[in-house]
Amino acid sequence: MIFKDETQEHLLGFFTLAIKDLDISKLEIKEKKKLVFNGKSPSKVGVAPSYLIAHVAKNDYFSKEFPGVKIIEEAILIVDDVRRSIGGKLIILDSICIPKVMDLYKQFGFREIGETFTSQIGQELQLMVLSMPYSFD
Repeated sequence: MIFKDETQEHLLGFFTLAIKDLDISKLEIKEKKKLVFNGKSPSKVGVAPSYLIAHVAKNDYFSKEFPGVKIIEEAILIVDDVRRSIGGKLIILDSICIPKVMDLYKQFGFREIGETFTSQIGQELQLMVLSMPYSFD
């Protein structure tokens, strides 16, 4: 959760993080190569470990002083910190299929992967993936 100040009275936004296996078994070899670590044979890999950013939300009451970009920046910073300790390179999220939202994620380097699907509540979603650089500089 991201608060306006230390009093934690005003919630600006939030997100959750989890570790999830990304099913890449149905992807073409060319696409798999982009997702698996060097030295692994893409044809023999069916899943790729990843960090899932989920439940991204912001408080519209503070939208002028706190843009949604800040939420994604914070999530990526935390994932980067964690991966320095335990490894990994992929970040995934399920984006609602609204161009403005998808464009926000694309600003960070996320790209669409696979087909769109419908959530349990009837929203059309698109899986998006970000491959983090190997360097921890």
